Amino acid sequence: MRIIGLTGGIACGKSHVSDCLRSEGCRIIDGDRISRALTAPGAPLLGPIRETFGDTVFAADGTLNRAALGRLVFSDPQQLQRLNSLMQPWILQRIEQELEQARNDPQVRICVLDMPLLFEQRLNRLCERIWCVYLPHDLQLERLMARDGSDAASAQQRIASQMDTSQKARLSDVVIDNSGSKEETRARVHELLAWELAHADDVLPVRQSPRRRTAAASLSPTPAPQPQTPARPAEAPDAEPEPIARTQRRARPITESVEPVEDTPESVPMAQPLRRALVILSVLLVFCLAGGILMQAYLDSRARAREAAHQAILAAHPVRYQELIEEYAGLYGLQPAYVTAIILNESSFDCLAESSVGARGLMQLMEDTAGWIAGKLRIKDYSFDTLWDPETNVRFGCWYLNYLASLFEGDPVAVTAAYHAGQGTVSQWLTNTSYTGESRQLIPDLLPEGPTKVYVGRVTRAYGIYDALYYHALNPVPDAADDSAVTGTGDERYRLTGRGHSVLQDTVD
Repeated sequence: MRIIGLTGGIACGKSHVSDCLRSEGCRIIDGDRISRALTAPGAPLLGPIRETFGDTVFAADGTLNRAALGRLVFSDPQQLQRLNSLMQPWILQRIEQELEQARNDPQVRICVLDMPLLFEQRLNRLCERIWCVYLPHDLQLERLMARDGSDAASAQQRIASQMDTSQKARLSDVVIDNSGSKEETRARVHELLAWELAHADDVLPVRQSPRRRTAAASLSPTPAPQPQTPARPAEAPDAEPEPIARTQRRARPITESVEPVEDTPESVPMAQPLRRALVILSVLLVFCLAGGILMQAYLDSRARAREAAHQAILAAHPVRYQELIEEYAGLYGLQPAYVTAIILNESSFDCLAESSVGARGLMQLMEDTAGWIAGKLRIKDYSFDTLWDPETNVRFGCWYLNYLASLFEGDPVAVTAAYHAGQGTVSQWLTNTSYTGESRQLIPDLLPEGPTKVYVGRVTRAYGIYDALYYHALNPVPDAADDSAVTGTGDERYRLTGRGHSVLQDTVD
């Protein structure tokens, strides 16, 4: 099954393309439908939305006033980010459930992830190919005003709240120009889908970061490169396994070596028991050999399953910029596996990633935070644009993680939560035994439901996986009696800081 991400700017015609794909038999996972279901009467998200935005976004009957909520969030980027942070973990959970159902359906060859915020919410990581529905800005504005009956200023505000459609087109594999008629778009979708179906069984890697192509080069589909996989020993052809051949060579002499015995009164009493013994022996030998063959087949299947699972883990946990990560993790006394896990969950190793609220680069640093760090590091001629540079971004991010580790005694759960929700929030949580139990340390399972809890779980899982895959030799498993080991990812997890505190003290005075 191939997963295609479908995105585009507001009013560009993405819904029409989605309907075309549905009519062609594709399985559609509709992000707007999921969002409406999560905010329908009685849905679980209504409570957090009311707590965050107040009663003004609700109607008198208790239902969500979507128009009022839209006016609020599309006029204030921070409010929009708060809404996205509330909804994204729930949306991702539903998406993963529907993807699993699609994978288990042998009739599904193409599954389309229809998401207007595919790149903004980094859902492109789930897809093997990306389609973008595109309109020139003037035509997009005109169609939005006609669709919603809004004025130019309101329509422009809605457009500006999303990633620019031209940028989405540059990040996509296929661009569908929807400037023409619906019939022309339908014909183009049919042509593109025919190509995707012809190549649906090709093995493509799930995207680790968006491919950057020009919109013109993306107008016609091109086969994606085959993934690089570690060399494996060649498997035997589908011929008869060697153990069966040995069985035949060994069993034949036993039966053929028995001399025929004449049916005389003297020979019968000895011949019949001998024949029975030989038959029993042959049957036992066949059963033993057959059991050995079945056991070997079972072990081989388990080995293949383990190898497939290992390859899936490798595909979902890539590593880029490893030298930079190890250099600055070492400089600031951090575990490189932990820094790698942060980058995976923040940007998927996309050095040009930018969130809807302006966080930039590999470690998604905000402008205020980055400026503060630059001052602490006494960097002259600093500019926020330098955060596009991978080395600068990793350096600033590792410094900030070291700073948080110094505040929270190197506890990965507290540091991760503070990186996502802010140190003030975590300081409050640490005073609440509902979140710490008797340990006085944050316990992942006890954290408040919401995006920070989801983020902490993902980072700590990735932390353990990266350590086992890439950094285990650098970080031997701590002894069970060592006080520096704390529980988290499985039964082992490491304190984040060691020799980095002196570096922090040199720069924080």
